[in-house]
Amino acid sequence: MKTAATLLILLFASFNGIIGQTVYTVTTNSSYPASCSNCSFTIAEGVTLTISKDGTCNNCSFNGGIIAVDNNIKCQPCSFSNTNIIISDKNISPNSKTTSFSNVKLTANGNSAINATTPVTISNSVFTFNGTSYFNNNGGQLDISGSTLNFYDNAYFNANAGPVNLSNNSKMVAGSGALASKAYIKMNGAALNLVDKASSIVIANSNNYYYNWNSFSSLSNGKTYATTYPSAASTLNCGGVNQNACGLWSAPTVFGPSAFTANGVAAIAAALPIQLSDLAAARTATGVNLRWTSILEQNVAYFSVERSLDAVQWLAIGTITATGNSTSSRNYTYADVQASSAKMQYRLVTVDVDGKKWYSSVQAVPALLQATISVYPNPANNQLSITLPAAYGNCKISLLSANGTVLQEQKAVSGSSKVTIDVAKYAPGLYLLQITDANGATSSSSIMLQH
Repeated sequence: MKTAATLLILLFASFNGIIGQTVYTVTTNSSYPASCSNCSFTIAEGVTLTISKDGTCNNCSFNGGIIAVDNNIKCQPCSFSNTNIIISDKNISPNSKTTSFSNVKLTANGNSAINATTPVTISNSVFTFNGTSYFNNNGGQLDISGSTLNFYDNAYFNANAGPVNLSNNSKMVAGSGALASKAYIKMNGAALNLVDKASSIVIANSNNYYYNWNSFSSLSNGKTYATTYPSAASTLNCGGVNQNACGLWSAPTVFGPSAFTANGVAAIAAALPIQLSDLAAARTATGVNLRWTSILEQNVAYFSVERSLDAVQWLAIGTITATGNSTSSRNYTYADVQASSAKMQYRLVTVDVDGKKWYSSVQAVPALLQATISVYPNPANNQLSITLPAAYGNCKISLLSANGTVLQEQKAVSGSSKVTIDVAKYAPGLYLLQITDANGATSSSSIMLQH
């Protein structure tokens, strides 16, 4: 067994043609440039292995710890087990043989993707796709056993190949309960099989949908159920006063809230006990303020606010008592006065009266810039001058109104020492000047205008 200290040396050796499997024990946070053949990684609990360059992994296995996918990785094939995977605007691309995920917690943020051109198996795992991330199944059979795949925000699942088999109480969920979500599940010609009576697909809200030109099969009772015109299933939750038109034969779309089970397709009163507008989090002079609105509550006990530095380890930082049962909008806020200057992630855990939990999408708050910015004069009349430390490099300078509307933006390139903003056209009052560097870290200053 090799230690993390020799990881990079051994990787270079494997690049130069050593035949046979090379085994690595990773005990400290390490980087891995993705290209490797016949490599096996055992990662200690709490330790992160970061994919540091685009590359191809031929016959690789990863077990334990945390894997940060900060660059694209092709799997020919890969196996992942007992690990947390965080994908940040990059791709995992299975493109040879069968890639497997076992006892894996995977979180895909931003515009991340799993792009599969070969079969994939997922067992005893939870995958959560946020932002505009997606799972594209172009490689044939997808077997999902004892697992849940969540598609939140505007994330989606698309299957151009199949079949897609859900077994052992597996679920695919489109939508987190947020009405703004347009998450969807699309079976674009691929067959869907619900292998057992406990497996299902849930479509959370009226802006989430399931798309399928074909019937889906319930293997436990030997039945098939149509989702296309003229089946009644194709007209669920659309038409009338609903915002979605019924597509009929031209668009085989079933809107939520609805469920696809062994007994067919049915509209449900609410796919989740809570319907939320998007969670918002913003820095203030005293920490981070969070706000959210519930549109619907059914037997909800409370909200738990959670914070994370890595989107893997979550800390409950406070609770807010819910209204409980409501069909009208309820506004909630929480102030995190212990927030650090680092980049942080926030989410809500909705807990009902029976103790069941539902998770919101994740809201990121950028790090604070540490260097000092000089802004003068303040109060200002016609112009603002901003002096930037050299450490800021390329950054964006934004002038915002008191309610957060962006009024003006300028870019400052690396080496700029002074930027001038014309503010003569704005009414007297309080404004916000925000500096954002290339990594998303921010610094804010209050500005008073008087003419």
